[in-house]
Amino acid sequence: MSIIGILPAYNEASYLPRVLEEIKGLADLWILVDDGSTDGSGGILKEWAGKNPAVFLSVPANKGKAHALKLAFQVILEKMTPGEVLPDDIVYTTDADGQISREAVLHAVEEFKRSGTDVLVCRRDFSIYPSFKVLGNRLLAWNASFLSGFKYKDSECGLRIMRAGVIRAFVPFFKGVRYSAEQEMSVLCPRLGFKVSNDYEISPRFYRSNTRILDFLVNISMGWAAFFSTVGLSKNRSRK
Repeated sequence: MSIIGILPAYNEASYLPRVLEEIKGLADLWILVDDGSTDGSGGILKEWAGKNPAVFLSVPANKGKAHALKLAFQVILEKMTPGEVLPDDIVYTTDADGQISREAVLHAVEEFKRSGTDVLVCRRDFSIYPSFKVLGNRLLAWNASFLSGFKYKDSECGLRIMRAGVIRAFVPFFKGVRYSAEQEMSVLCPRLGFKVSNDYEISPRFYRSNTRILDFLVNISMGWAAFFSTVGLSKNRSRK
């Protein structure tokens, strides 16, 4: 069973050297995506990819994390066709700013292996988050819960782990608009019949957020788009 890590980055040059050092050995293959950075992040990622088992992708202009992840998902689908990636291989996404520690990733992957689930969406300890951010995340979790039929405590954590076969199932419905990735996946995976867990808690090293009110509204709307795109589908469809 192989492990694939996905790391999207936008203007994270000050964090990337430490993050890239920490992720060494955490995956058999990395997919690194520079989302139109203007601070040299792309060069840092490209250089690291040349020395490690990694695929480097570059987007000319910033289009948001969701678009970057969509590109990475396409690489995985392309590798599944010749059997380079198998449906039960483990894929996880993490952040490029260092909020998520190496230990958190290691322990979460082990928890995923033990859990028997198809998708593990980690939930964050919000004790260091400002109250407005906690409220926003609760509203997004409520929206994802309402639309998916699965009760989330935190639907937006950047660390989520899944089988490669899950990606193959949800990509046809995944729009990837701006920062909508977590909300879309949180709605799509339960609706497509996958077993999801949201019980594993991680403690971010620090609080950092660049999301705006517009991003919040886009996330909500894309959750609804994910819901309507799967109306009428059998929940057993994803396993066939």
